Amino acid sequence: MATLYRTKHTGAQQNIKKLRKSRNLLIVFILICLYFSLAIEETILSLSGIIAGIFVVILLFRNHEISKAKELDELEKRVLGTFADLPDTFHVFQGVPVMFENRGYTVDYLVISPNSCFTIFENHEVGDFVGDTDADIWDMTTVHKGKTIQKEVYFPVSILRQQTWHTSQMLKADGMIDMWVQGIVYFSNKDATAEGTGKNTVVIDDLGELYKFLMKFSPRMKPGPDKYKEAVSFIKKRSKAKIFNQ
Repeated sequence: MATLYRTKHTGAQQNIKKLRKSRNLLIVFILICLYFSLAIEETILSLSGIIAGIFVVILLFRNHEISKAKELDELEKRVLGTFADLPDTFHVFQGVPVMFENRGYTVDYLVISPNSCFTIFENHEVGDFVGDTDADIWDMTTVHKGKTIQKEVYFPVSILRQQTWHTSQMLKADGMIDMWVQGIVYFSNKDATAEGTGKNTVVIDDLGELYKFLMKFSPRMKPGPDKYKEAVSFIKKRSKAKIFNQ
Protein backbone atom coordinates (compact mmCIF):
# COMPACT_ATOMS: atom_id res chain seq x y z
CA MET A 1 0.00 0.00 0.00
CA ALA A 2 1.40 3.38 -1.03
CA THR A 3 1.99 6.15 1.49
CA LEU A 4 -0.32 9.09 0.76
CA TYR A 5 0.36 12.69 1.77
CA ARG A 6 -1.75 15.83 1.59
CA THR A 7 -0.59 19.41 1.88
CA LYS A 8 -2.51 22.61 2.57
CA HIS A 9 -1.81 23.82 -0.96
CA THR A 10 -4.39 21.86 -2.98
CA GLY A 11 -6.67 23.88 -5.24
CA ALA A 12 -9.83 23.29 -3.21
CA GLN A 13 -8.20 24.11 0.13
CA GLN A 14 -6.70 27.32 -1.21
CA ASN A 15 -10.06 28.31 -2.69
CA ILE A 16 -11.85 27.63 0.61
CA LYS A 17 -9.28 29.73 2.45
CA LYS A 18 -9.73 32.63 0.02
CA LEU A 19 -13.54 32.43 0.13
CA ARG A 20 -13.62 32.31 3.94
CA LYS A 21 -11.41 35.38 4.13
CA SER A 22 -13.78 37.16 1.74
CA ARG A 23 -16.79 36.03 3.80
CA ASN A 24 -15.27 37.35 7.03
CA LEU A 25 -14.65 40.70 5.36
CA LEU A 26 -18.27 40.82 4.21
CA ILE A 27 -19.48 40.16 7.76
CA VAL A 28 -17.38 43.06 9.03
CA PHE A 29 -18.83 45.39 6.36
CA ILE A 30 -22.37 44.25 7.20
CA LEU A 31 -21.88 44.97 10.91
CA ILE A 32 -20.40 48.40 10.17
CA CYS A 33 -23.29 49.29 7.85
CA LEU A 34 -25.86 48.07 10.39
CA TYR A 35 -24.20 50.17 13.09
CA PHE A 36 -24.43 53.31 10.95
CA SER A 37 -27.97 52.45 9.92
CA LEU A 38 -29.41 51.75 13.38
CA ALA A 39 -27.20 53.71 15.78
CA ILE A 40 -26.60 56.85 13.73
CA GLU A 41 -29.23 57.09 11.00
CA GLU A 42 -31.81 55.32 13.24
CA THR A 43 -33.53 53.42 10.41
CA ILE A 44 -32.79 50.19 8.60
CA LEU A 45 -34.10 51.79 5.40
CA SER A 46 -31.22 54.23 5.25
CA LEU A 47 -28.51 54.07 2.63
CA SER A 48 -26.30 52.15 5.07
CA GLY A 49 -29.12 49.67 5.68
CA ILE A 50 -29.60 49.12 1.96
CA ILE A 51 -25.86 48.57 1.49
CA ALA A 52 -25.94 46.09 4.39
CA GLY A 53 -28.76 44.24 2.62
CA ILE A 54 -26.71 44.02 -0.58
CA PHE A 55 -23.76 42.66 1.40
CA VAL A 56 -26.06 40.05 2.98
CA VAL A 57 -27.06 38.81 -0.49
CA ILE A 58 -23.39 38.62 -1.49
CA LEU A 59 -22.68 36.77 1.78
CA LEU A 60 -25.32 34.14 0.97
CA PHE A 61 -23.75 33.65 -2.46
CA ARG A 62 -20.28 33.39 -0.87
CA ASN A 63 -21.55 30.69 1.52
CA HIS A 64 -22.83 28.77 -1.50
CA GLU A 65 -19.41 29.06 -3.13
CA ILE A 66 -17.78 27.73 0.04
CA SER A 67 -20.14 24.73 0.02
CA LYS A 68 -19.19 23.95 -3.58
CA ALA A 69 -15.50 24.33 -2.73
CA LYS A 70 -15.93 21.87 0.16
CA GLU A 71 -17.43 19.37 -2.29
CA LEU A 72 -14.33 19.74 -4.48
CA ASP A 73 -12.18 19.28 -1.37
CA GLU A 74 -13.90 15.94 -0.70
CA LEU A 75 -13.41 14.99 -4.36
CA GLU A 76 -9.69 15.73 -4.05
CA LYS A 77 -9.52 13.42 -1.04
CA ARG A 78 -11.32 10.64 -2.92
CA VAL A 79 -8.99 10.93 -5.91
CA LEU A 80 -5.94 10.85 -3.61
CA GLY A 81 -7.34 7.70 -2.03
CA THR A 82 -7.40 5.94 -5.40
CA PHE A 83 -3.57 5.89 -5.36
CA ALA A 84 -3.50 3.80 -2.18
CA ASP A 85 -3.22 0.43 -3.94
CA LEU A 86 0.14 1.26 -5.49
CA PRO A 87 3.08 -0.71 -4.01
CA ASP A 88 4.35 0.36 -0.60
CA THR A 89 7.53 1.73 -2.18
CA PHE A 90 5.45 4.52 -3.76
CA HIS A 91 4.88 7.89 -2.08
CA VAL A 92 2.04 10.06 -3.41
CA PHE A 93 1.87 13.77 -2.52
CA GLN A 94 -1.16 15.92 -3.29
CA GLY A 95 -0.81 19.69 -3.77
CA VAL A 96 2.97 20.08 -3.82
CA PRO A 97 4.45 23.60 -4.16
CA VAL A 98 7.42 23.54 -6.52
CA MET A 99 9.86 26.45 -6.57
CA PHE A 100 12.98 27.07 -8.63
CA GLU A 101 14.67 30.36 -9.49
CA ASN A 102 11.92 32.38 -7.78
CA ARG A 103 9.17 30.86 -9.90
CA GLY A 104 6.68 28.49 -8.37
CA TYR A 105 3.82 26.16 -9.20
CA THR A 106 1.53 23.81 -7.30
CA VAL A 107 1.62 20.27 -8.67
CA ASP A 108 -1.66 18.35 -8.39
CA TYR A 109 0.10 15.07 -7.63
CA LEU A 110 3.76 14.26 -7.17
CA VAL A 111 4.46 10.53 -7.15
CA ILE A 112 7.88 9.26 -6.09
CA SER A 113 8.85 5.66 -6.87
CA PRO A 114 12.22 3.90 -6.55
CA ASN A 115 12.71 4.46 -10.31
CA SER A 116 11.54 8.01 -10.88
CA CYS A 117 9.29 10.91 -10.01
CA PHE A 118 5.99 11.80 -11.70
CA THR A 119 4.20 15.14 -11.89
CA ILE A 120 0.51 14.59 -12.54
CA PHE A 121 -1.95 17.18 -13.83
CA GLU A 122 -5.42 15.88 -12.92
CA ASN A 123 -8.75 16.68 -14.53
CA HIS A 124 -12.06 15.32 -13.19
CA GLU A 125 -14.48 16.67 -15.79
CA VAL A 126 -16.84 14.48 -17.81
CA GLY A 127 -16.40 14.38 -21.57
CA ASP A 128 -14.34 13.14 -24.49
CA PHE A 129 -11.14 15.16 -24.82
CA VAL A 130 -8.77 15.36 -27.78
CA GLY A 131 -5.76 17.62 -27.87
CA ASP A 132 -2.05 18.28 -27.95
CA THR A 133 -0.16 18.39 -24.66
CA ASP A 134 1.95 21.18 -26.13
CA ALA A 135 -1.16 23.37 -26.54
CA ASP A 136 -3.77 24.75 -24.15
CA ILE A 137 -6.84 24.48 -26.38
CA TRP A 138 -8.48 21.05 -26.57
CA ASP A 139 -11.60 19.71 -28.28
CA MET A 140 -14.24 18.55 -25.82
CA THR A 141 -17.38 16.53 -26.62
CA THR A 142 -20.18 16.08 -24.07
CA VAL A 143 -23.78 14.88 -24.16
CA HIS A 144 -26.43 17.04 -22.47
CA LYS A 145 -30.10 15.97 -22.49
CA GLY A 146 -29.43 13.69 -25.43
CA LYS A 147 -27.73 16.43 -27.44
CA THR A 148 -24.06 16.15 -28.43
CA ILE A 149 -22.11 19.32 -27.72
CA GLN A 150 -18.67 19.94 -29.20
CA LYS A 151 -16.55 22.88 -28.19
CA GLU A 152 -13.02 24.07 -27.67
CA VAL A 153 -11.97 24.41 -24.05
CA TYR A 154 -9.04 26.04 -22.32
CA PHE A 155 -7.05 23.24 -20.74
CA PRO A 156 -3.70 24.55 -19.44
CA VAL A 157 -1.69 21.35 -19.80
CA SER A 158 1.32 23.32 -21.00
CA ILE A 159 1.72 24.35 -17.35
CA LEU A 160 2.54 20.71 -16.63
CA ARG A 161 5.71 21.00 -18.73
CA GLN A 162 6.83 23.90 -16.56
CA GLN A 163 5.90 22.02 -13.38
CA THR A 164 7.86 18.97 -14.56
CA TRP A 165 10.94 20.98 -15.49
CA HIS A 166 10.88 23.00 -12.27
CA THR A 167 10.47 19.84 -10.19
CA SER A 168 13.46 18.29 -11.96
CA GLN A 169 15.62 21.37 -11.43
CA MET A 170 14.54 21.71 -7.82
CA LEU A 171 15.56 18.11 -7.09
CA LYS A 172 18.85 18.50 -8.96
CA ALA A 173 19.66 21.65 -6.99
CA ASP A 174 19.34 19.58 -3.83
CA GLY A 175 21.70 16.87 -5.11
CA MET A 176 19.23 14.43 -6.69
CA ILE A 177 20.66 14.70 -10.20
CA ASP A 178 19.62 11.18 -11.29
CA MET A 179 15.92 11.56 -10.41
CA TRP A 180 13.96 11.45 -13.67
CA VAL A 181 10.72 13.47 -13.65
CA GLN A 182 7.91 12.42 -16.01
CA GLY A 183 4.78 14.47 -16.70
CA ILE A 184 1.34 12.85 -16.91
CA VAL A 185 -2.07 14.31 -17.75
CA TYR A 186 -4.61 12.16 -15.91
CA PHE A 187 -8.38 12.25 -16.49
CA SER A 188 -9.74 10.77 -13.27
CA ASN A 189 -13.45 10.74 -14.06
CA LYS A 190 -14.61 7.26 -15.08
CA ASP A 191 -16.95 8.87 -17.63
CA ALA A 192 -14.13 10.74 -19.39
CA THR A 193 -12.00 9.65 -22.33
CA ALA A 194 -8.92 11.38 -23.66
CA GLU A 195 -6.58 11.22 -26.60
CA GLY A 196 -3.51 13.39 -26.43
CA THR A 197 -0.43 13.89 -28.53
CA GLY A 198 2.79 15.56 -27.50
CA LYS A 199 6.51 15.02 -27.18
CA ASN A 200 7.19 14.45 -23.51
CA THR A 201 3.84 14.23 -21.74
CA VAL A 202 1.67 11.12 -21.35
CA VAL A 203 -2.15 11.27 -21.40
CA ILE A 204 -4.05 8.63 -19.40
CA ASP A 205 -7.80 8.32 -18.80
CA ASP A 206 -8.01 5.09 -16.81
CA LEU A 207 -6.85 4.34 -13.25
CA GLY A 208 -5.66 0.84 -14.16
CA GLU A 209 -3.60 2.19 -17.03
CA LEU A 210 -2.17 4.85 -14.73
CA TYR A 211 -1.09 2.16 -12.27
CA LYS A 212 0.56 0.16 -15.05
CA PHE A 213 2.44 3.18 -16.35
CA LEU A 214 3.65 4.25 -12.90
CA MET A 215 4.88 0.76 -12.03
CA LYS A 216 6.42 -0.18 -15.38
CA PHE A 217 7.97 3.13 -16.38
CA SER A 218 11.71 2.76 -16.86
CA PRO A 219 13.60 6.06 -17.29
CA ARG A 220 17.03 6.56 -18.81
CA MET A 221 18.37 7.56 -15.41
CA LYS A 222 17.50 5.87 -12.13
CA PRO A 223 18.29 7.16 -8.65
CA GLY A 224 20.08 5.05 -6.07
CA PRO A 225 18.18 3.85 -2.97
CA ASP A 226 19.56 6.70 -0.88
CA LYS A 227 18.54 9.38 -3.40
CA TYR A 228 15.02 7.93 -3.61
CA LYS A 229 14.66 8.24 0.17
CA GLU A 230 16.19 11.71 0.06
CA ALA A 231 13.62 12.80 -2.51
CA VAL A 232 10.73 11.58 -0.34
CA SER A 233 12.12 13.35 2.75
CA PHE A 234 12.88 16.51 0.77
CA ILE A 235 9.36 16.82 -0.71
CA LYS A 236 7.70 15.91 2.59
CA LYS A 237 9.67 18.58 4.46
CA ARG A 238 9.43 21.25 1.78
CA SER A 239 5.67 20.89 1.27
CA LYS A 240 4.93 20.32 4.99
CA ALA A 241 2.84 17.38 3.88
CA LYS A 242 1.04 15.19 6.37
CA ILE A 243 0.17 11.52 5.95
CA PHE A 244 -3.35 11.14 4.64
CA ASN A 245 -5.50 8.48 6.29
CA GLN A 246 -8.64 7.52 4.43
